[in-house]
Amino acid sequence: MSAQLKPSAAGVDAHSTLTSALQRCTGLCGMAMLSLETFVENPDVDSASNSVTQLAETPESQFQLLLEQLVRPGDCLIWLQPRTAVIVLDELIDAHHLQLAAMKFARLLNEQAEEQTALRAHAGFLFVGRISDTESAQSYLDRTEAALLKAKASSKNNDDAAPYVVDSIDDTETHWQVGVRLREALRSHQIYLDYEPKTRLDSGDLIGAEAIVRWRDKGVVLSPDEYFPALTSEALWELTAYCLRRVIHDLMHHQIGCSVSIKLESSMLVQAELLPLLQHETSLWGVEPSQITLEIDEFADLRETIRYEGILQELHDLGFQVCLSSVEPGRTETDILDQLPLSEIKLCEECCQIAQHDTTQQSLLKSTLAWSTNKNIRVTAHGISDANTLNLLAEMGCTAGQGIYLGAPVPIENFTTLVQ
Repeated sequence: MSAQLKPSAAGVDAHSTLTSALQRCTGLCGMAMLSLETFVENPDVDSASNSVTQLAETPESQFQLLLEQLVRPGDCLIWLQPRTAVIVLDELIDAHHLQLAAMKFARLLNEQAEEQTALRAHAGFLFVGRISDTESAQSYLDRTEAALLKAKASSKNNDDAAPYVVDSIDDTETHWQVGVRLREALRSHQIYLDYEPKTRLDSGDLIGAEAIVRWRDKGVVLSPDEYFPALTSEALWELTAYCLRRVIHDLMHHQIGCSVSIKLESSMLVQAELLPLLQHETSLWGVEPSQITLEIDEFADLRETIRYEGILQELHDLGFQVCLSSVEPGRTETDILDQLPLSEIKLCEECCQIAQHDTTQQSLLKSTLAWSTNKNIRVTAHGISDANTLNLLAEMGCTAGQGIYLGAPVPIENFTTLVQ
């Protein structure tokens, strides 16, 4: 998803459409940004009838039908992408009126869940009030997307959370400003990278690192979890592009021969600029693509996996390494893993810790390691914090590990010393 205004599905320029819709608002108005995340099979429904429904209707077509039920005659529906839309809602009575629209959205989602298939979607609602002559359509869009991102973050941390967030202009001021502050931080070099060593468990040799982005804000170092949920897609791409360029430059400038991994939000995979940027930067600085490992969090389900399979294959074909992180033995289906051109998987920290005292978890780990050996895929254990965990994983045949016990994240100069 991208918050930048793009042509709608009907071929009409989305920026002009949104600007015109806002200008036409005569009273109090609001905006909504709605995003389809995944298409989920209802486990309570017979699989045979479910497959027929899936053939008859795509996730996007069901999502479009859902939004058509949400839109009133005087509202304006604008498609930014097949899975992302904006609605301008005019003639609202007050902010509570917008809250009712959000509740209607949630009710329609619940009704879908009772059918053969269910849509998983999120929405951000923004009560604008009266349109200001001093604020652009893009600015209103950014604020609405900020509310959408809050809804996604809330659902990620709590399965029972509502699939929407309703904000007002005042409510989103601080949240929306995070993107502005991030751009200032990039310009003033407050964003930097530390490198966490990655070690081969059977020999103790240093074989690479993970680049971890840091933000020093007013003397306090912020971790990604503290500000990522507040970033619009545009701001997140700016940060991602900066980090990719920084890693590639560091590899060249410090003559580092090992590989470096960097986390990539799955939403960034659909950025049109991603492949050209990686190709240009590696060519410019003379860095082998195989030295760059793009680490993506585990996908929600097989459908989401298939959505990104094409771009991951392109990255693999260009020589870049692809790693799927947060893999949980016993929960991550090998059917999903088999769909992807993986060079590496990274085990989640919790499952490695539990394995010390849980024989069931040990069996699941052994099964995953056997699968990876058969597929010639490296396995890295994340968050190794003590000798017992390290020894157990090494005995099982885990390839590599990282964590405080093996080495804390350090600046590039310190990491270069370790390599040498």
